[in-house]
Amino acid sequence: FPQGLDGRWAAGAPGGEVAVVAADGTRTPVGTRSDGTRGQVWPDGSGGVWWLESPPGGAPRTLVHATPAGEQRFAPVPDPAPAGGGDAFLLTDLGGRPPLLATPEGAFRIDGGAPVRTIEGRIDGGVVRSDGRGWVLADGRLLALDGDRVLGPVIDAGERRGDTTPVAVQLARGVAPAALALPRATVGLDGSGRPLVVSDDVVLAVGADGAVTVVAQDRRLAGLGLFAAEGGLMAYDTGDVLRVDLP
Repeated sequence: FPQGLDGRWAAGAPGGEVAVVAADGTRTPVGTRSDGTRGQVWPDGSGGVWWLESPPGGAPRTLVHATPAGEQRFAPVPDPAPAGGGDAFLLTDLGGRPPLLATPEGAFRIDGGAPVRTIEGRIDGGVVRSDGRGWVLADGRLLALDGDRVLGPVIDAGERRGDTTPVAVQLARGVAPAALALPRATVGLDGSGRPLVVSDDVVLAVGADGAVTVVAQDRRLAGLGLFAAEGGLMAYDTGDVLRVDLP
């Protein structure tokens, strides 16, 4: 799993050991997953990683923060959205804070006590900048956050949110960037911290004033696994970890 534009990535080993691997191949162990899996890990913005352990048998999940200095394990929490089904995952937070837990029924803060729902709706991805500002894909919209406060929608197709028409086709039909449906979308940041949405092969940028613009179209992006990493956006393509440079 890509961790930073300097070429770092995280690797799991049999037995659950997690290591951060530098571009030159140097491995730095950061901890061990108690569930023994090779599940996904997320960067914390300062060289460490987060992961979510899901023990077998329906036991409560545990949020773990791991750095070369050691592990911090948070109190296990019950599933905050048991009725929704589907997989839960963490939203990348590059400010060192416990990341939000994304589920089919919303995004939850799980760093202490009972889970608290921050965002309603199906969560498809998100990223939080080091200053606490964040952007989350929820029910087909892009929402802006400030900490746990939802500022409102940035991209919202309204009744067309479920439209699976490629963004390039929507744009050709005259749909404004802020009114696009966002099928197959990923949200991340560029090197300057500007929020970006990649949907199929089109890249949308959100300016400081909230304006949405089209900044790139590249067919090579379609179908790639994209990750919000430290320093920018990265992609995974059949064994290769790629840096995504944008204008």
